[in-house]
Amino acid sequence: MKLLRFITIALLVVPSLAGGGKEPVSISPGSINWLLNNWQGTFDGSNISETWKQVNDELYIGQGFVYGGFGSADTFVREDLRIQKIANYWAFIPVINEQPPVLFTLVSHENNTLIFENKEHDFPQRVCYAYEDGKLHAWIEGQKGKKTVKEDYWYEKQ
Repeated sequence: MKLLRFITIALLVVPSLAGGGKEPVSISPGSINWLLNNWQGTFDGSNISETWKQVNDELYIGQGFVYGGFGSADTFVREDLRIQKIANYWAFIPVINEQPPVLFTLVSHENNTLIFENKEHDFPQRVCYAYEDGKLHAWIEGQKGKKTVKEDYWYEKQ
C-alpha cells in the first residue's frame, strides 16, 4: 500500500525531478534485457547480489542483498528495486531495509548504460547501471557534505 501511494505521488513529482521541461528519456522494449539475470559480486569484504526480472514493457523488478563480511553470513542489507515507467518518465525506485522508497529519474540511456538521478536526495544523487564485457557494473555517486563520492559494484552472472 505504501508503494502504491508513493507511485501516485511520484506521478506528480517525476516531471519536476526530471528537470522541468526536459524531454523524457525512454527505454524501448528489450533494450535493457542485459540487466535481467542473477548477479553476484563482492564489495568491501561483503558478498553482494542483485536479481532482475521483467514484469512487462513498463516494469522491471529486482532484489539486492549485501551479506556476509565481518565474519557473518547474515543478510544485513535488503533492497527491493524497481525500474518503472511513470507517466512519460522512467524511474529507478529502491526500497532499502523497508525504509521509504526513493525515486531517481532516468536521465541517460545509451551504450548499455542507465543513469538515474535525484539531485534532491542526500546520497547518492545518481544510481547507474552498465553492461560491460559480460559483467554488470553498478555505481552510486554524489555529494556527501563537500566531498564527491563514488562507489563501484561489479557483478558476474550466476
